Amino acid sequence: MFKKLFPVLLAVSMTCAADQAMIVLDGSGSMQGGDCNDIEVLIPLSKIDKNAVLEKVKAITPKGKTPISDSLQQAAKKLHFTEDKATVILISDGKETCDADPCATAKELEKQGIDFTAHVIGFNVDTNTDKQLACIANATGGEYFSAKNADDLNSAMKKAVKKVMEKTTTKVTGEEHGELELFATKNGQRVEAVFKIKQNNEDGNKTVGSCYPKNLAGKKCVHQLPVGTYEVRATYQHKVGDRNKRDKQKLEVTVKPNEHNTVEVEFK
Repeated sequence: MFKKLFPVLLAVSMTCAADQAMIVLDGSGSMQGGDCNDIEVLIPLSKIDKNAVLEKVKAITPKGKTPISDSLQQAAKKLHFTEDKATVILISDGKETCDADPCATAKELEKQGIDFTAHVIGFNVDTNTDKQLACIANATGGEYFSAKNADDLNSAMKKAVKKVMEKTTTKVTGEEHGELELFATKNGQRVEAVFKIKQNNEDGNKTVGSCYPKNLAGKKCVHQLPVGTYEVRATYQHKVGDRNKRDKQKLEVTVKPNEHNTVEVEFK
């Protein structure tokens, strides 16, 4: 049976080339009662070891606050979210209790990150907490799951992990599709950039495709997408002196049926 569920962050960073997940487990408020800074990384970034995770979880006695906002920020930083794609699975049985706004934090992480996503599971929470936790997921293009018992929690966790493991390319179905090719230039020269392709639908603003230079290995950034209008967000990271600078561009593109649609993103 479950102990009283404490807030847990399962921060999963996808390394697409190796097709494996990395995991960080934070047991918030497990050591010092009433301390909002009590956020402990129990398992360093590593390949997922299910038994090790379960042993750490069983050993925790929750007795502290619920610092959701700070936990999200710490997990994002450990995943180097400003440099690479980062996904967090947040499980909580309560709302933020450390005088912070986790929804605003999630929006800021989404804004700052290359491709930051939070999938959230609320375990046996009230309506107001449901809304707060759902906002975190919606703000980052993630999914929210409400679980009322152990079976629900197990099902929600499987669905959340499946979301994390899904490939970012869109599967071709019976709909009309077209190809979208993206490339970036600066001062007329091609440069390497990170691309995120988003689409607004009934589930919110969803990331439906992405390209990362280190995973392309010189190949073109091409996606098969259903016909429609998309928002392309491009990030070009480069050195200015001894500092890293990130230039960002956002534009709307239309994918036409049975066509190869090539889009250039120009950085000034």
